Amino acid sequence: MKIYEIKNIENANIPKEDLEKISILKLCEPGKYIKGVGIRDNRFFVLADTENDQLYLKESDDEQ
Repeated sequence: MKIYEIKNIENANIPKEDLEKISILKLCEPGKYIKGVGIRDNRFFVLADTENDQLYLKESDDEQ
């Protein structure tokens, strides 16, 4: 699982594939889980790297 703070996403060290996921999450409402991508809130982007990450984030979204 990778976590990026919203104010730091302009960092040039972020891999292109993570920037693509962040771009998708920017278009979604906070707290909405996107399968294979991750979830965001008002302060962080949380990207799913593994299947276990995806299950954890999906369960977190289901609890809301």
